[in-house]
Amino acid sequence: MKLLAEYGMQIFLTQVFRDSFFHGDMHSGNILVNITQPHKPKYISIDYRIVRYLNKKDKYYLAENLIDFLTMIIVK
Repeated sequence: MKLLAEYGMQIFLTQVFRDSFFHGDMHSGNILVNITQPHKPKYISIDYRIVRYLNKKDKYYLAENLIDFLTMIIVK
């Protein structure tokens, strides 16, 4: 589970900050996991009906929220 959480975060950050892409309906029903190699599971995303291209302002807004959220967790 820890490895899947790390992969999920990497996927999200890569999509948003490198590729300027946002999957707007990412929940457990839209994620499959291929475990044929348990030491290296792979995410399979489905249902791309809600997607958005992110401009610099969008990415800045998401980065600010992420920083605030992480700061709130770390400060506690």
